[in-house]
Amino acid sequence: MTQNEKDRKIVNQALVVCKIALGTGVDEDAPMIQAIRIADKLLTERENAEEGYLHDASKVGYQDACSTRFINNKENYNGNPGIKGVWIAIKDGEEE
Repeated sequence: MTQNEKDRKIVNQALVVCKIALGTGVDEDAPMIQAIRIADKLLTERENAEEGYLHDASKVGYQDACSTRFINNKENYNGNPGIKGVWIAIKDGEEE
């Protein structure tokens, strides 16, 4: 069982407890209810995140001054190792 699967099992159990608590009159804005909802959102983001490698653009031959780092699925790019990680977009395809 992966870590995401283990965490999803725990968060789902906590969501059931939230539903029961809300049914007994616990306030929707109670800190524990909000914390569990945030945990669910964060776990969903992690489940949907892409695994990849972060590379320093200047070390792999990019001359574009705006590109300091980029992510791709190659561990090494032009002989330069990347940093493996899970990368989560901060915007949904919107331009800044």
